[in-house]
Amino acid sequence: MILLSNGCSFTEGYDLPSKESSWPYQLGSILNYNVVNLALGGSSNDQIYRTTIEYLNTHSDPDLAIIGWTIFNRSELSSANGLYLRLTNTDALSDTTELPQDLPNVHKFWLTNLYNEYINYRNWLHNILHLQNYFAVKNINYRFFSAFSTNYIMDFITGSELALLLADQSFQWRDRSRYAPCRDIHKEYQELATLVNQIDLSCWVMYNKHTMQSFLDTYNCARDATGHYLEDGHKHWAEQIQKEL
Repeated sequence: MILLSNGCSFTEGYDLPSKESSWPYQLGSILNYNVVNLALGGSSNDQIYRTTIEYLNTHSDPDLAIIGWTIFNRSELSSANGLYLRLTNTDALSDTTELPQDLPNVHKFWLTNLYNEYINYRNWLHNILHLQNYFAVKNINYRFFSAFSTNYIMDFITGSELALLLADQSFQWRDRSRYAPCRDIHKEYQELATLVNQIDLSCWVMYNKHTMQSFLDTYNCARDATGHYLEDGHKHWAEQIQKEL
């Protein structure tokens, strides 16, 4: 039996003495499943989606898949040599040590000219729905969850102005006469609403209450100096997922 997991550093088990102390391996031990953990620190939702699909297209179907979506201010760019850059609004990382010599300039250009949180949020919803439909068609048991503190899906469903704020702020370009000065923000909002309404929330871990981070913080689970949870936090999360399977 195979458990496939993917996500960011919260799923990778970043900074743990052993990656096998991370919640996927602890859950695998509870269920007596072998674990394939694709998670990598600094991953964007685009990377989580891409690497999950790449695995599914080249391996037998897992018996269970659990995806921990990350914050949506991250992106990835493919480089000329086929490698991928992991980009956040503060940093740029590479899958290998073969970094472009002008990586700081690449990051600066991306942040100044290409970074758009609204589009990132919309693309994340697409990623969710694509994987949701893939798992449904293939009859693969799965669960999703949000890793970070803010429950962006529930914020939208419960009437938060998040989407409107994202649209309004993301398209506030420096030169509005040059860049999309007349975008219909309410039309953009309705597009997001249509996508969110297609999400099967019954397959989300604690969708109406917590993200991984907010759940573990209620237990005062310890973190290291970089803000990542220690083994006890991963144990709590593995046990919570097991309860909801």
